[in-house]
Amino acid sequence: SFLQSKEVREPFLASLSNLMAGVPITLVAAAIRKVNLTQRYKDPYNPYHIALGLGLERVSAFLRDTGQAGRLTHLIAEARGDREDNDLELEFRRFMDGKGMLGCNVDGTPFEIRFLSKKSNCEGLQLADLCAHPIGRHILNPQQPNQAFDVLRSKFLNPEGGRLEDWGLKVFP
Repeated sequence: SFLQSKEVREPFLASLSNLMAGVPITLVAAAIRKVNLTQRYKDPYNPYHIALGLGLERVSAFLRDTGQAGRLTHLIAEARGDREDNDLELEFRRFMDGKGMLGCNVDGTPFEIRFLSKKSNCEGLQLADLCAHPIGRHILNPQQPNQAFDVLRSKFLNPEGGRLEDWGLKVFP
């Protein structure tokens, strides 16, 4: 509620933008256009499973390119409910066994996944939340000014200097 005041909100957002600009991170995001997915495919895969696979594939490439491919990498996912978490973990295990959908390839990179409640107050989940909203707004309306996304743009994985959408930000379909 304190952000309802323009005098408080603007300095707060400026400070948050400065903080995010200074955070030394490499972003990988996968967004699924659910409406397009159901229009394009008769029986589409679960969108969360697709996003997981696309994200794992890109993180695996990043780890390989930075000499970290053989080291265990922990993934933290926000818990969504027992059934959803179990389904996502099963798909994660399929990826790790080389049997995930869409042929996404993690090149044997050792990943481990853990689900945490939003109530855990985990800094990583908070950081992910700060990134997710501006990314979603950008995908839904790329022509709309989006200062928060502009701050994040340079943080996305982009190993070959190509289009952002080819690596660090995957939008499907």
